[in-house]
Amino acid sequence: MKKNAVISLFLVFALLVFSCKKEEEKAKSTMVGEIKYNLPTYVLSGQLLATSCGGILTPRGVSYFWTSTDMQISLDPDVDTVRGNSVLFYAPDEAGDYTIMASAEYNGYYRKTKTHTIKVLSEDGSSISGIKPVEEHFVDPRDGVSYPVIEVGHLKWFAANLQYYDPEDEVGLGYDGNLSAGKYFGLLYSWNEATGGVSGTGLGGGPQGRCPEGWSIPTDDDWVDFANSIQQDGSYGYEDRWLRLGDMASADALINGDHFWPYSSNNQHSNVVAWNAIPAGNIVKEVVYDVETFVSQNLGNYGWWWSSTEREDNCASCRYIFYNQSTFDRLLTDRDNFCASIRCVKLK
Repeated sequence: MKKNAVISLFLVFALLVFSCKKEEEKAKSTMVGEIKYNLPTYVLSGQLLATSCGGILTPRGVSYFWTSTDMQISLDPDVDTVRGNSVLFYAPDEAGDYTIMASAEYNGYYRKTKTHTIKVLSEDGSSISGIKPVEEHFVDPRDGVSYPVIEVGHLKWFAANLQYYDPEDEVGLGYDGNLSAGKYFGLLYSWNEATGGVSGTGLGGGPQGRCPEGWSIPTDDDWVDFANSIQQDGSYGYEDRWLRLGDMASADALINGDHFWPYSSNNQHSNVVAWNAIPAGNIVKEVVYDVETFVSQNLGNYGWWWSSTEREDNCASCRYIFYNQSTFDRLLTDRDNFCASIRCVKLK
């Protein structure tokens, strides 16, 4: 009898294990979709962050939770796992790389996890290095931001990307939707936002646009003056590719000690004139089901800067540097939906 009882108990246990495994395999086979959420990659220390996740289509009843091995992701210091599809937390005070994981579970089985790296930057701007210092600075009276200024040819140039944002008109976008990181990378603007829809020609003849009073969005002629002043033996036109100038105008910048531009033997970022170009990327505006969305692209690979000289067919032109080329090239693009950086100029 005892032997039969043991066998019966074993069979019951085996059936339970088999049933659990079947349920687990069922969960695996029926969980369709991928976890999706939006969190910026670069944030400032202490910045409040909020996001929600989703993306699992089936089965119904999937639940989400958030974890991190190296930072506090709950406003309650005693909670280390946040359950639910939304999370609200402060970025760590110390600069560095941190990870956050969003997981989806079904019926007690953990099935899918998405991990995101958050790069925390110091509030005081010290997380960037490799930028050449300059003597002259201009303080924007609108918000008190100080910009390094260099002289190239007949013009003075900002040696950093414009980061001006007016909350009244809400013009200017932060990469990944994060305005705060504009302290390091500048903000991104469509051509119409950058120029106010006004075209410019001639040396120093660009519109003020988003620039401070007395400064303007560079024209094609301003850019040509820049190129030929750097490359003394050059005779560049605006439509030329500007060989070697991408190397000569870009900085070998480091963010938290890591190289911002990927390594390439084609571009050593000699930055001979301290123009300090960085790969701030771009944003493309898209309309999906009558809702405007913003797609951030190319951070770390490309830098783009507007010319104010208008083109035909609702197009505009910008100069760009790509990490794997030494050129300072040009791109014809949509002036409403492509967002790039701004460098302001003025005649000496």
